[in-house]
Amino acid sequence: YITAMSNLASAVSLFEPFKLAYDNDNLEKANSLLPKLKIEMTKFSFLLPGENPTEQTKQEMLLARSILETATLLSAKMKNMDAFERNISQLKPYYQSARLVKQPFSFVFLFYVSLCFSEAPQLKHMLLSNIL
Repeated sequence: YITAMSNLASAVSLFEPFKLAYDNDNLEKANSLLPKLKIEMTKFSFLLPGENPTEQTKQEMLLARSILETATLLSAKMKNMDAFERNISQLKPYYQSARLVKQPFSFVFLFYVSLCFSEAPQLKHMLLSNIL
């Protein structure tokens, strides 16, 4: 349990500068921080199958969802379609999970992201067929 708490704290400490860089439109810095953050996510306990959700695992899942939402927006702002597709694929289970409270803004989020790529009809098709 102590290790799980330290993994969460470590991920939060990495997420804060990542989110700050994204919010300040320092996209290159945010993009350079993202791989370390995704590696840290692999240490979360909720990734182990069969575990009953605890408050700890719910916090990990919410943080992971926030990380992936920001990563998706980052890839959209950078017009990186390959990264966008990877991030949206990683994000999809968090919107479909019965273990998490449904986020009322998920469809608004996806609509906003689709507007970022309004000139990319294949993206709109992917969003409509795979996500919504």
